[in-house]
Amino acid sequence: MGSTVGFSGEVTLPVDGDYIVQVYQMKKSAQRNRAVSFNLDLQILDNKK
Repeated sequence: MGSTVGFSGEVTLPVDGDYIVQVYQMKKSAQRNRAVSFNLDLQILDNKK
């Protein structure tokens, strides 16, 4: 997910484990020392059947 794939996505992960979410800033914006805002929405679902 990101600038080349799209700005939203859905990922199914294993039930157990440790997860890392990485957020990055585009290179040109970072080089100009610009502050940017973003939203990060996470949802954990219990899909037991």
